[in-house]
Formats: sequence, C-alpha cells, structure tokens
Amino acid sequence: MSIHKHGKDGKQWRVRIKCNATGKTHSRVLDRGTSKTQAKALEVEFHQSMNAKPDPNAIPSILKLVEDWLSGHVQTLVKPKGYESHARQILPFIIDQKFENIVDVAENIIQDGIERGHKPSTINHRTNVLRYIASKCADNPKYNTINYSRRIRKLKLKKGRELYLTEGELWDIYEHVLEENTEVAELMVFAAFTGVRKTELRALTRHSFSTRLNKKTGLEETRMVVKETKEGTPRSATLSYFAEQAYLNMQEGFKIKLGDTGIYGPFKRGLKKSNAVKNRPELLDFQWHDLRHTFASFLAQGGASLIAIQYAMGHKTMQSTQRYSHLCEDNYQQNIDILDKNKNKNLRQRAKMKLITD
Repeated sequence: MSIHKHGKDGKQWRVRIKCNATGKTHSRVLDRGTSKTQAKALEVEFHQSMNAKPDPNAIPSILKLVEDWLSGHVQTLVKPKGYESHARQILPFIIDQKFENIVDVAENIIQDGIERGHKPSTINHRTNVLRYIASKCADNPKYNTINYSRRIRKLKLKKGRELYLTEGELWDIYEHVLEENTEVAELMVFAAFTGVRKTELRALTRHSFSTRLNKKTGLEETRMVVKETKEGTPRSATLSYFAEQAYLNMQEGFKIKLGDTGIYGPFKRGLKKSNAVKNRPELLDFQWHDLRHTFASFLAQGGASLIAIQYAMGHKTMQSTQRYSHLCEDNYQQNIDILDKNKNKNLRQRAKMKLITD
C-alpha cells in the first residue's frame, strides 16, 4: 500500500493497492481537497475491501454473465452472429453452473467436442467465450476473484492448411457442382484461378473489370482490380484463360454473396460426390478458402518464383508465402533434372570452347 501526490500542482493524492488474489496493482486518484490523513484512511479501506475473502454468491452465474456479454460487448463487434452461435452451442453446459466451476465447464465442452469430432479451432472458439468472461471478472475489483481464464485449456491447432487441388480434381468437382448450380461452379473456378478471398469476391462488381489491348501479343485481355483487400491496398491482376471464361459465363455477374446458403450447399455437395474425395478422403475438410491455396499451388507448379506468388496472392510479407516453398522446390528439382538430361550436350559444348581458347 502506498499514497503519492498526483498532478502537476501536487494537490491530489493517488492511492496504489495490490490485490492479493489477482496479483494486480490498482490505483485510484482521490478528489481535490482530500487531506493526507483522509487519504491514508481511504487507503486502508480500499485495501480491506479489495483483499477481502471472495464471496462465491457475489459473482453471477455463468449463464447470466454470458447473457450480459452477448447483449453488451458482443453487439459492438463487427460480426456478432459468430459469437452468438458459439454461445448457443455451450448453453447446455452452462445452465445452473456457478462461476467457480467455469474451468470444469470448459473441460466438459472440450471433451464433448473431441468425442463429436469437432475441429480444435471450433472447440477453442466455444471455450473462448468462457475465457473472455473469466478474464473480465478477474479485472473487476468488485468480484475479487482469480483469473480462471489462464486455467482453461486451449487445444493446439495444426500449423497452416495445406489442402490443394490438382487441375484434374478441380474439374472433377466442377462437373458435379455444375449439375446443381451453374453460377456456383463458375465462381469456384474463378476463385481457383485468381486466388481472391471470400471478402474480396463479395465486393467485386462488373465495374471491377476492364478490357485492354496487350501490345506484345496484340490480343485483348481482361484486367481485374480488387479494391477491398485484407491488406488494405488495392490489387490488380490480368485474368488467365479459365478465370476469364468463368467471368464471362456468369449470368448474374458477382451479385450473389458467398454468405448465402445457395453458395456453400452446392459446393459442399458437389465436393462429396466427386471422385477426388474418394481418392483423397482428407478433401472432405476442403473449404472455400482452400481454392486460394490451390491458385498458389498452380503458380508454384507452373514455375513461378516465391516473389511472383507473393505478388499474385497480395501478401505483405514473404512469411505468408513460405508455406508454398516446398512446391517451388519440387519445380526446382525438375529443372535440375532437365540440366542433367542435357549434361552430355553441355560437355560437348564446353569441349569445343576449350579447343577454341587453346
């Protein structure tokens, strides 16, 4: 405990109190006109109230804390529906549960998710609700509780996603999606040959595309400008043949939002029916965003360098592009094999050069 003068004029007192339960130090600035004797008396009072034994009944139930969180802080976030969905999923576990049992409740949610085969990221999203509430209660001196959020287990995630499609697998899935919805099939091909993200695809309109003459080839080419990117800087690119054909085949342009159920349904059903999934069962976990990784794999296997892939993907740093480095290494090895095939030819050429120099 300590009191210090506060302010430039030194006419106020600042009281610093350490909470024994949380280990945090709290400070309060007293009103002007408070004497040193009064400041010391308030210091003792604050210390006693903050370090009193915790009362389990003082903290509301977990259900009440979650409801207050959903009606308050969550509504200020950009995408509150996702948090509301996670809260609904943990509802059966938090009914009639006291706050002091929050770690056990979180463990029950984790075990249930593992038994049901949920992804570690999905389970972590659900326990994050309890983790946030526990942290806020620890920061509130009124509740005087330890930070239970540090005791809630977090599952380890696999580093990076490396699900790519070969061109054969892509066209196999395309045929099955095409049977149900033509527009979704064209959107899928467009995403696989441009690498645009879901949010970027939503923002595209017909005004995002323009046609110009390529002076080198003498042919017209379609250029795309993505204004709303994750990095915050616009990105432009020339459409490849298949991406341009997919764009021209679109009947409604890019007016459909990817969040609509009409997009993911045909995509997932076509994916499950395809031969690609039968040959590679791990593709059942293939997501729409993996079409972006597929685009990068096409570039790498086509001989593009990591710098070219970084530019095409719109990555700010090379660190994000490094996940495709092994694909470039495979291409590099193919180039080395070509050099080995021409070894005899190169040796004959070198022998001729040696004769000339001699």
